[in-house]
Amino acid sequence: MKRRQTTGAVLLALLLMLTATLSAVPVTAEAGTLTLDKTTYTEGEDILVTATGSGADWVGLYAAGDGVPGGGQVSIYWYHVAQDGNKSGEQKNIREAEFRNDRGSLLEIPAGDYVMFLCANDGYTVLAQVAFTVKPAPDQVPDAPASAVYTSDGVGAGRADGKLTVTEGAGSAKPLSYVAYWANADGVLPGWSAATTFARTGATTTTRLADNTLIPAGADRLLVFAQRRGACSATGTEALLPAGAADFDPGTLLGEMQVMSDIHINPSDDHLHNKHFAQALADIRTISPNSMGIFVNGDVADHGQVAEYEAFNRLIAQAGDGLPPVLCAIGNHDFDGGLDAKGQIRRFLKGTGNSSETIWFDTWISGYHFVFLGGEAAGLHADLSNAQLAWLEETLAKDRVEGRPTFLFLHQGLMDTVAGTFQYQDWHGVKQSAQLRRILRQYPEVVLFSGHSHWTMESAHTVKPADSSLPSVVSTASCAYLWDDSCIATNVGIVGSEGYYIYLYENCLIVRGRSFDRGEWIGSAQFILTLPTSGGTETESETETATEPVTEPVTGTEPDSSTQPVPGTATGTVAGTSGAGADSSTLQEPTTTAADSSASGCASSLGGALGSISVLLLGVAVLSRRKRSRNLR
Repeated sequence: MKRRQTTGAVLLALLLMLTATLSAVPVTAEAGTLTLDKTTYTEGEDILVTATGSGADWVGLYAAGDGVPGGGQVSIYWYHVAQDGNKSGEQKNIREAEFRNDRGSLLEIPAGDYVMFLCANDGYTVLAQVAFTVKPAPDQVPDAPASAVYTSDGVGAGRADGKLTVTEGAGSAKPLSYVAYWANADGVLPGWSAATTFARTGATTTTRLADNTLIPAGADRLLVFAQRRGACSATGTEALLPAGAADFDPGTLLGEMQVMSDIHINPSDDHLHNKHFAQALADIRTISPNSMGIFVNGDVADHGQVAEYEAFNRLIAQAGDGLPPVLCAIGNHDFDGGLDAKGQIRRFLKGTGNSSETIWFDTWISGYHFVFLGGEAAGLHADLSNAQLAWLEETLAKDRVEGRPTFLFLHQGLMDTVAGTFQYQDWHGVKQSAQLRRILRQYPEVVLFSGHSHWTMESAHTVKPADSSLPSVVSTASCAYLWDDSCIATNVGIVGSEGYYIYLYENCLIVRGRSFDRGEWIGSAQFILTLPTSGGTETESETETATEPVTEPVTGTEPDSSTQPVPGTATGTVAGTSGAGADSSTLQEPTTTAADSSASGCASSLGGALGSISVLLLGVAVLSRRKRSRNLR
């Protein structure tokens, strides 16, 4: 017994010595490599990955439009190369890896373009990447519609008000939805996303195009494609427009401007929000050299921090000469910097180059009146003091000319007006809504810009035309990231960046939605606004009440920034502007350098403009309502 104990002790000592010796030998990590068994697959087919690496190196599958790992999007599937039972260099079916539940629409890896990434040590340093394509299964591709007929309401040239009736094709793969593009004899208009996307409701489906939608110059038909689970009909079916439908004369062009909202700048210029803002500025500089101003409707800084305002100014300076003044309204995120309300307001005003002593102010540019309001305390809903409301009423009456637009900016929206503000969507929020409505209905020439919700411009009710209860209201989406009804349950946003180009004509306003990140016009967000010249009537009933929800969804926390950017140059809020654009007797298409990504309609699959359904399904990222999740893998 004693001998065995001694022998055991000796063996234990030898084992400990061997362990110490091995631990002292430096281990060289494997160089990461990544290959796939092929680069084109059919839906449902296994996708076999071979990766080499060590430690916590990992492989992640992303949709082509998701960007790089760590940029704001989570992977669809992922696995550790050399942990969790996996071995470096061993082939693995990606469908057997870990699936992210918040990418539910991509569980089956539907038809589209994808990228497989190999990243180092549980981080986002990319060691290798391989692009590949998944093609629709033959029995899942729907036939083109058998017929498509557009019927105009007869409201006049330039307006698309009317209905589109589509009859499904004869194939066995029944479509689940349809997507229609503005087109002519040469095909889909280049540089345009879908004019409308709508669900199939039966063998024959009828949908309405939004009232006051502008038919773009050069369009003489709609080209309608059938869609089913990521698969799109190989060809489209034409729905001819009435002769001369796009021959709209808005009168003389008097000026142009841009409006965006919720830019959510972070300290690092590598952040996705900052990149989107930089893209927007470059787009404006190219398309609108005669712009009178760029107007940001709140949530300038993601967390109300000095470093974020410094980054905001730095991005403007980096955009180069030729930009007009950038003027900003305050948003709820601008109160999130840790100071009391007065301190955050001072930080906002200084950070945005504003010499005003209050967050409500006005300015005149090229003969047009611009008025800014804002909540006066932290919180999801705007709290407008009696002093601010009295100032608004006095200011709107000042030098008023009926029929000449006055542009009003308020970050939070009035309930039940535009996308994102309806009660079930829960992203409205003005505490003094009744008082504000009473004031605004007296001034039908006002155009109220409503931010905060991030609802994409491809949603219904993007614009509410003026009526007897309120002037025109325009939902401003977001330059940082987008939202829609499908995001309510998941609290996960959509990768994208949108804003407006607004053209002021003698007879109307043309409001043109633009995707800054895709570099294309949003076909369903082009509007003609005419302004009434008499005020509405007083009513006792108001749709907004004091019972509005006052909390935001619970989300993760934003990763801390380890760097402090160098301060940039502030922009003045009441600076002079360039002159108005050249006169035009007809509506001109601004020059754009956007790639022709939509020339083949939805047949281009994920590589171009698919219409809102494909964009919403495949552009999802973990972008929660207030802050992005820390876990982006």
